[in-house]
Amino acid sequence: MPILEEMKNIVVLFADSLRIFDLVSNRMCSFEKSLAWGCKVPECAKIFVFTDEKIAARCRCCFSTPEITEKAEIITRPSWNVFELLTCMHECCTKSACRNIVYAWADCPFLNEKLTLEMLETHEKYLAEYTFADGYPYGFAPEIINCGTASIIAALSVKEGLPHKIGTERVSRESIFTAMKGDINAFEIETVISPVDWRMYRLNFSVGKKENFLACKKLAEISSSDDSASQLSEKAVKCAGILRTVPGFYNIQIEKKVRGKCLYNPYFEILEQNAELQEKLVSMPFEKFSSLVKQIAEFSETAVISLSLWGEPLYHPQLPQFISEVLKYPGLSVFIETSGDSLTEEKACEIAKIVDSCAPRSNGWQPVMWIVFTDAVTAEKYSEIHFTDGFASALNSISILEKHFKGCVYPQFVRMNENEEQLESFYRFWSRKESPSGGALIIQKYNDFAGFLPKRSPCDLSPVERCLDWHLRRDMVILCTGDVMPYKESLFDGSIGNVFEENLESIWRKGDSLLEGQLAGKYDEISGKYDEYYTFNF
Repeated sequence: MPILEEMKNIVVLFADSLRIFDLVSNRMCSFEKSLAWGCKVPECAKIFVFTDEKIAARCRCCFSTPEITEKAEIITRPSWNVFELLTCMHECCTKSACRNIVYAWADCPFLNEKLTLEMLETHEKYLAEYTFADGYPYGFAPEIINCGTASIIAALSVKEGLPHKIGTERVSRESIFTAMKGDINAFEIETVISPVDWRMYRLNFSVGKKENFLACKKLAEISSSDDSASQLSEKAVKCAGILRTVPGFYNIQIEKKVRGKCLYNPYFEILEQNAELQEKLVSMPFEKFSSLVKQIAEFSETAVISLSLWGEPLYHPQLPQFISEVLKYPGLSVFIETSGDSLTEEKACEIAKIVDSCAPRSNGWQPVMWIVFTDAVTAEKYSEIHFTDGFASALNSISILEKHFKGCVYPQFVRMNENEEQLESFYRFWSRKESPSGGALIIQKYNDFAGFLPKRSPCDLSPVERCLDWHLRRDMVILCTGDVMPYKESLFDGSIGNVFEENLESIWRKGDSLLEGQLAGKYDEISGKYDEYYTFNF
């Protein structure tokens, strides 16, 4: 790797998970690979590892070469907040008599030498205070911060009166840039932009989560050490094993009963026309649900579990117990879509107590999130869509839920020809901070379920070029019988397995061939004609 002249840098690796010691390739773990990258950073005077004492003990075992042993130093804190991170960066850089800090997380095994060099050259050429790369998958590029700038950002992170005062918060991957937002125009920022924008694939090559760890292992199999960041990206987006690792969203039916007919939901009509299906579907027993959630926690580790595939989840008599069972696992969150029918203050309070007593989530989401079907700004229009006068009940449920789950309640408007004229009024009302939802809302596209329902969408939102199906990549659709459907749009036909009878992973792997087909430009009956492929759940 070429050496930049008259330039001194330190490398800071932030290590906050024991997963950095899991082997990624060639008997090397992510931490060893990030250390090796750090040694190759031009004019690297020192490598500092910021971590806690528990992780530090294992970090020392990875100092496997004389160069790493000489260059690397471990700095520990019981816990790291953003102010401490930036302050310690500045102190280490000053102590080392260096000008720049090259900062990355130690769980990124594919930090790229060529991209790092390009960033350093840009940083020096334009006398930048902060330089980052954009358009590449996460995990290929570090951040570069001028020594003095680190101290300025640290002070800004705890400055009173700023909307982005995050100095006392735990370190996250966006911490430094978020802290800078307090006075973003005060900094000279440079960006190295990827020649191709890979962001739409939402790839993440860090090993902190299982889904990303599996992607890293697969990329290690198909890549070489000489690959540029662009070459790595190109290989990644053509590999089904990287694009489809484990589910991140489980769409589960727990209840058979539904309030009634709805213009954009085919479930009620299907039940009315199919007596055999009516007999087959039952409320999911708690024992079976508990077993399923255990499988999910073991297989995906982090995920969002919807209890609203079909039927009204509030009708299930054990809904609080179901929610409590999910929240036993810190990597899982609950998502509920509801009409609000039968919601009471007592039930909301009971569920809120469960949430208050659960451990913090490790998946980046709130413990419980709610969507309430609203779809209108008048009772008349609501009745036209839902064939009932439940508008007042829906509004009341939003107020009740927001009181107990602040910031986690979303009135939803499914956009159709029938209610398009009320869209603007809906947005204006619910987007206000003074609204019953506190400004939260969701506008949802209409789904005709691959032609099962009439076309009612007022506009075509699909991309110009077809992309891979997000739901196929991330979702698992499970009926109350345990049957797994390839897509939600499969409705009740074409089960690929049963979660009460088969291993969850083996069922999931049956969908790999569908994604491989899409990579080759071949689509099955559902994905070939529906337009939900570009929509995304969590």
